[in-house]
Amino acid sequence: MKHIGTFRINVNPKPEAIIVACGDCRFHNTFDEFRENVLQLPNGTFFPIRNAGGPTPLAHSDLMPSRCKGMLKQIMFLCANFPSIYRIILIGHLNCKYYLAAPEQCQGQGKELRDLPIAGGLVKRFLPTHKVEPYFFEPILDDDRVKVYAIDELKRHDSPIPANWTKAYQII
Repeated sequence: MKHIGTFRINVNPKPEAIIVACGDCRFHNTFDEFRENVLQLPNGTFFPIRNAGGPTPLAHSDLMPSRCKGMLKQIMFLCANFPSIYRIILIGHLNCKYYLAAPEQCQGQGKELRDLPIAGGLVKRFLPTHKVEPYFFEPILDDDRVKVYAIDELKRHDSPIPANWTKAYQII
């Protein structure tokens, strides 16, 4: 093993948020600027969950049950082990390519925006005392900027939840 350097670590972190966002590299700069300037979350104050599609599976517990449960387990595990977390931030964006790989019922014009309040509703259902904040990124055509929208209202997540999901934070 070859030593390549020594780097800093956050000692005794007290994260206040989890951010679930799509890992699409077109939005990395937008994500960082938005997180620092609007959300007021510098490095070390949040847990990022970045993957293809971001919070999409949370809106489709019936069509993507294993992906949804896996993401929910991550969120609940972090909240259970870091009691300083009180914010769950969900970020989706227009023209997310993940929807092309998602089940057909999840696809459709504007689905990314419609899914965010539903995903937020599921998180709120499991973590009722946490603040759930969905945001939507919309690239400006022929520009290198992105409009960001706050989603004002969560939608009730009416899909049936399997009984064994009530302890989704328990890692099996």
